[in-house]
Amino acid sequence: MKKSTLIYLFFISFALNAKELDTVFENSNEYKINSLFLKASDASLRGKYNISVPIWEEILGLGVDNPFITKKYAVDLIKSGQVDKAKKILEDFYNGHKMPDPNVGLVLAGFYLSNGQKERARKIYEVVGKRMEGPEAYILLAKTYADEKNYSKAESILINSLKRFKKHPQLSAYLAGLYLIQKKEQKAIIQLEKILKSNPEYEDAAISLGAIYENKGYPKRAIKIYKDYLKKVPDSYTALSNLVRIYLAQDKDIETLDYLEKLSSLDPSNLNLKVKLGILYNKMKRYEDAKGIFKEILEVVPDSEKIQYYLATIYLQNKEIQMALEHFSKIPETGSLFRDAQIQTANILISQAINEKGEVDEVASKKFKSFIEDRSSGYPELELDMKIILVNFLENSRNFPEAIKIMRMLEGKKGFGEQHDYYLASLLEKNKNIEEAQAILEKLIIKNPKNASALNFLGYTYLDQGVKLDEAFSLIQRAIKLRPEDGFIRDSLGWYYFKTGDYNKALKEIKKAWEKEKTDVTITLHLALIYQKLNNISLAEKYFAEALKNCKLESEKTQVQQAMAGLEEQKQTGKRLPASP
Repeated sequence: MKKSTLIYLFFISFALNAKELDTVFENSNEYKINSLFLKASDASLRGKYNISVPIWEEILGLGVDNPFITKKYAVDLIKSGQVDKAKKILEDFYNGHKMPDPNVGLVLAGFYLSNGQKERARKIYEVVGKRMEGPEAYILLAKTYADEKNYSKAESILINSLKRFKKHPQLSAYLAGLYLIQKKEQKAIIQLEKILKSNPEYEDAAISLGAIYENKGYPKRAIKIYKDYLKKVPDSYTALSNLVRIYLAQDKDIETLDYLEKLSSLDPSNLNLKVKLGILYNKMKRYEDAKGIFKEILEVVPDSEKIQYYLATIYLQNKEIQMALEHFSKIPETGSLFRDAQIQTANILISQAINEKGEVDEVASKKFKSFIEDRSSGYPELELDMKIILVNFLENSRNFPEAIKIMRMLEGKKGFGEQHDYYLASLLEKNKNIEEAQAILEKLIIKNPKNASALNFLGYTYLDQGVKLDEAFSLIQRAIKLRPEDGFIRDSLGWYYFKTGDYNKALKEIKKAWEKEKTDVTITLHLALIYQKLNNISLAEKYFAEALKNCKLESEKTQVQQAMAGLEEQKQTGKRLPASP
């Protein structure tokens, strides 16, 4: 017999029945039987079947003819591997009574099912079903037909049973399940709604009904069902879990919070719930609550790299830099988050080494470079990441030659891809090595004709040089088709129109770009220059001022100030600027 079958038999058949116990000790050996019963029960609970089985046999040998004792004896025989003997005991007991015990019958039917004797099992279910106070036998009978996909027969049994056991929730729930197997969702819904109308606290019905609406794509209906059920049963773990899952999927943080807090209070040892709660607190900017939750988790699992990482990022968000560095440093090199932690640490150190204006702190710079060198040499798999961050530092400090040199050294390294070639081209362009930059971009486009960034960049370099304007337009148009909502590509198209003297079209495109990238210095400067060309002095002043406000580097500020040079003269003379930029 299969293990799963044995478990099934135990589950359906050996629940304690008070009425059966009342008759166990109705004979002259009551004291002795009582003592033996307690010993056998204790041994059975402890899994000592070699002790319990002989004691059950001794009790039965004293003339006890009781279904409960017989079932206890049979189940311990099964657990001790004496299946055939258990079957014979049950058969003898069931067949030896004019009015056989229904519970013994259910177990015996389970044996027959496990041996492929479905008809014998069905016959027992039909007999005992007439004597039972509940519909369990009919549900099991219907299941034998449902397992054969004879759904009409199974439905017929259950529907007829409902005439006798009116509004029985278990029976209706099984019928609803049968409808769902056949994809008769509407019939299932009707059955489940009937259950909830008469038994509003019947959890299986509420959860099943909610699940149907979720699967049908009606989360609002599912939410209402779960909420209505929670009004009756506030501590329903499953209903709370389902609400949390739906709201999290919808990014409804406020709605999620109360239910998630409730769920966590019901199951305080569930660390996954605590993690979700901590992440939600952080998302809602309740940083102290988030830190508190993650610290609690670390007390239980101090080596959790995820929690260390979460805590580090929260400290980083709150500019508690030393605490962030401390927690990033606790992530082991064998962990999946080690690489990310090192990148985050390097980015923290670079922010200390150079400010937004490009001013370098020598002490912090040495510390940053030392970290980069240590990680690059000590962990070859981190070399590319670390050196790219070093290049970023050199770029921000305007040391383009050294940045380019390192990028050239990285070419051919594992992981060096299109984005790195593009970065190298941008460095070359900043260092006025325009032809080298263009050569790299041309190769990128040949390799990947749908690289919108490369198409746009190459086109923009032509515009900046005032050469190949038709080719520049073609490249930018291709980029626009690939990424029509990209503000930087829109700016390039607008700049083409500016360069060719069509200022109205230029204004239209660069306004679109500015709406996407309002803090970008170059796009804002372009908008100011267009208004200047259109002799709209007030708007030109407005956007020149906006561009200056957004400058982070001195080089950017110088560029904007130079572009503003002719504005004062234009204000005084009222003359439009000449057409060529």
